[in-house]
Amino acid sequence: MDNKNAITGRNIIVSDFEVAPYDPDEYEYMGDQKCHGQLIVNKQEKTITFRHISGTCPIFHAVLAAMSINKNWFRIFDAIECEAKYKDYMLLIRDWPAAYYVAHVGENGLPVVEKQIKNVPYFSEAKELTLNELEFYLLAEFKTMLQFNNGGRKRAQNLFMKVWEFRYIR
Repeated sequence: MDNKNAITGRNIIVSDFEVAPYDPDEYEYMGDQKCHGQLIVNKQEKTITFRHISGTCPIFHAVLAAMSINKNWFRIFDAIECEAKYKDYMLLIRDWPAAYYVAHVGENGLPVVEKQIKNVPYFSEAKELTLNELEFYLLAEFKTMLQFNNGGRKRAQNLFMKVWEFRYIR
């Protein structure tokens, strides 16, 4: 696949990062290592992928936060546009066995399940997962991690860097 586009530049952008795999105060005490992972943004398909490279696998909350502050994803994902576009969609959660489902409002007002979001852990570690625009929107909205402007994204990034020991690897 050609990774160049005359208008938008690169089609696939990979960002390497480190983050505390779970509670930053506990992971070192427990003898665990920071997670080294990658975020892969595909501009053409409007997807974002997390891939675990080494260290302790992070919890899903840390992965979703890293996705929400990624500037390459922020450039193609528009939360305001998604609010209008996906207003009839909702996230359904099953506790046991844990699963997330994308649903829309049916003719009679009841939710109609469209699909299950694959590889998204509920309370466990994330190894590799890919989210499209709709899936990311619903999960980030549920976890209150949507970024509506660049200033908000930068504030969230600074807080995430401080609290979760997050940093990009060059």
